[in-house]
Amino acid sequence: MPLRYVYLPILLAVCACNTPAQKTESAILSSSPTKPSVVTAVTPVVPTIDRPESVVKDLYAARQDRETPFFQTKSRALVDQFFTKQLADLIWDDAKTMAKTGEVGQLDFDPLYAAQDLDLLNLTIKPARVIGKKAEVDVSFLNVNKPHKFTYLLDKEPTGWRISDILYDDGSQLFQLLSGHAEETP
Repeated sequence: MPLRYVYLPILLAVCACNTPAQKTESAILSSSPTKPSVVTAVTPVVPTIDRPESVVKDLYAARQDRETPFFQTKSRALVDQFFTKQLADLIWDDAKTMAKTGEVGQLDFDPLYAAQDLDLLNLTIKPARVIGKKAEVDVSFLNVNKPHKFTYLLDKEPTGWRISDILYDDGSQLFQLLSGHAEETP
């Protein structure tokens, strides 16, 4: 059996895998049994940076890796990676003030869960609802056996999607809490 017959199933299996860093390839076998050949067509995959829910997923992953942009003063770039400039400024200023004074800032809870105590289950990040350069991503989870649902608002910027606010299920908003102005929204 020629080697090309052995590698065709492997090629088809590899092409079926689709990760954000790869391109999707589809292999087509010619109809002639005597001269099999593979034709590969390359279709680009949308990078995760262009998917609003990926920004939210990456933010939760950073929290799990203890690289949360909140409460840290080492890397402004870490804050800018996830948030619009307006919200990033508020987060950064709150962290810097807290570091300088030693006092609790505007945020006295984990902004990703709106809680101080965490006993989490069933974190679910839904696909984004996109309208033009705005998107909403719903996140739900159980914390201490109580269900929660937050909505992340995102804006499309030249560098990709960025979070402009988090709407909590108690009616509060991250932007309002950080700015100290309940009537103000981004």
